[in-house]
Amino acid sequence: MMLRDKFGRFIKGQKLSFSDLEKLLKRGVDSRFQKGHKVPEKWRDIVRNMRLGRKHTEITKDKMKKSWRFLKKRFVRMIPSRLETKTINIIQKLNLPYKFVGDGKFFIERKNPDFININGEKIAIEVFYRGYKTAKYFQGQDLEQWKQKRQELFNKYGWKIEFLDETQVNEDEIKRRFLKL
Repeated sequence: MMLRDKFGRFIKGQKLSFSDLEKLLKRGVDSRFQKGHKVPEKWRDIVRNMRLGRKHTEITKDKMKKSWRFLKKRFVRMIPSRLETKTINIIQKLNLPYKFVGDGKFFIERKNPDFININGEKIAIEVFYRGYKTAKYFQGQDLEQWKQKRQELFNKYGWKIEFLDETQVNEDEIKRRFLKL
């Protein structure tokens, strides 16, 4: 955290006492809680209690809505990855009732699966590269935890979700798993 001294210069690496932190938090300065900082539980409680019961203003709500609209537009412009393209080609070749929606056409609690069934069955498909998903998106969480959380979320809405990694995206595996469903 960088603090300014009386003359406006930054003081780097200065340790704060608990009372100094309280003063900063009361003034609305919470830069201490940047990504990567380990914050003691005692300080988290102070921030949690300070924000408890606060309501978002209409301006803030509008900003949040606009940011969500922006994200949805960003998804629409996304093109399928190579793995998704390969899956699309196999689905079309086998004439399976699945549609690519990984570009933001379909969401469940702000989660966007790659494919959904178009025959009225609530089945979604996620395709992924094992190393890519764990390294980029799920720091501190392994692939099995991600799958389990995703499955629980989709199950809450009556959806079944199937996962395909890069080794499973081939015609035989897709035929075996999805022609039976």
